[in-house]
Amino acid sequence: MVLVPFFIKPRIGRNAAIDRGYKLTSMFYARLAGLYPDLEAGWRYWFFGTYLNSVYVAYAYYVLAYVIANIIAVKYKDFELIGSTFCFGSYTYVYSLITIMFLIKRKKIDRLLEIVGNDVYKYRRPPTKEETLIKETETMKVIVYGRYTFFIPCSVALMQMAVVPAYHGLRGEYTSIVNGSTPINKYSPLPVWTPVEATTGLSFFVLYWCQLCPGFVEFLIFHGSCTFYIGGSCALVSNLKLLHHSLGRLVDRAEYLYDIKNGKYDHQSKIPLNTELFDECMVECLKENVQHHIEIIKFHHLFQDIVGYSNLFIFSGAAVTISTPPFTIIKIAELEDRHQLLCAGIVMIGHAFLSLFLLAQYCKYGQSIEDESEKILESYYFTPWFKARKSFRQLLVVAMSNSLNPLQIKSAVLGISASAATYMSIIKSAYTMLNFLVTAK
Repeated sequence: MVLVPFFIKPRIGRNAAIDRGYKLTSMFYARLAGLYPDLEAGWRYWFFGTYLNSVYVAYAYYVLAYVIANIIAVKYKDFELIGSTFCFGSYTYVYSLITIMFLIKRKKIDRLLEIVGNDVYKYRRPPTKEETLIKETETMKVIVYGRYTFFIPCSVALMQMAVVPAYHGLRGEYTSIVNGSTPINKYSPLPVWTPVEATTGLSFFVLYWCQLCPGFVEFLIFHGSCTFYIGGSCALVSNLKLLHHSLGRLVDRAEYLYDIKNGKYDHQSKIPLNTELFDECMVECLKENVQHHIEIIKFHHLFQDIVGYSNLFIFSGAAVTISTPPFTIIKIAELEDRHQLLCAGIVMIGHAFLSLFLLAQYCKYGQSIEDESEKILESYYFTPWFKARKSFRQLLVVAMSNSLNPLQIKSAVLGISASAATYMSIIKSAYTMLNFLVTAK
């Protein structure tokens, strides 16, 4: 019987390479969020399948509920509700689509993890201490992000969804709905349309947990999808650094290959006696670098295909979720209600922080890929081509021509690159949008 989500069959046995890639990219957080369920036949399939199905059912309800809440907020011109529904709603729309994309791209994600688990490329010379350190450093970045950075946005999200609503509940403010007001309860963890109104302590308690749990799962999706992106980016950066390092040690690698082929040296100068054989070793080592570069490009294309639409959803809504919170705070401040300003201000500042934090992570690691990729052309140029034979130079020219355009992670359709320039561009767009909203009558 198939379960996830109603049409994916269980997997028989495990793939050791995928499991290694799973650990190296910290995919545990994506699995915790339900984005990458364990489909091995048995209890795992049923547990994660039921979990993922529940996520889809919850998203179907909350997408509809936020659409209704958005319409009602605009109709009643309730700026606090407009800010909350636009921000919370944007997260829901974006991450519901990202959840679907993870399901659609499941086989490609497995393929990417398998490549990471097997290493993108293996040279004939065993890895040096420096190369091992490069791999460990990039892997540790993902582990540190997934394990420790989790607490920063988590604290902000819980402040929005748990602390502020609990404060209202403890004060006996179970609902914000009064005669003639907006028919959406702004005191609940998620300000959405609900079929039942919370008018008593018990009903508020039930509503509180029924909304807080899905809200926290959505935060896990927020964190899990970002960790996967960072894991893939670090794997790509790691291989670019390894290629850069390997090109810088081209002569050392050629000497290693020369020794394997029983090449002889001059005992005094330590210069290879068989220069023709050594030149062949140089060409073979450069071919290894070129092949590694090709495999990196293939890996980049696969990763780009997986995260392209996710980047599109995140970048396209970033300006709105950054500009809406300060606009909402300004409008609430005009009402001169300190209690409302305090509660709404905490929630709105949290929205702005989470949007800026997420955007910064995507652009930071996307920029690191571009920066490392730009070094490859220079690394090719600084190989000892002036001492090498003609075949080496011909191969080098081809390799350099393929390195002219640095690798970038772009959003699908729009082609917006994840970079520092994009981060600043979105910040400027958000500021322009805020000015327009404030000055518009």
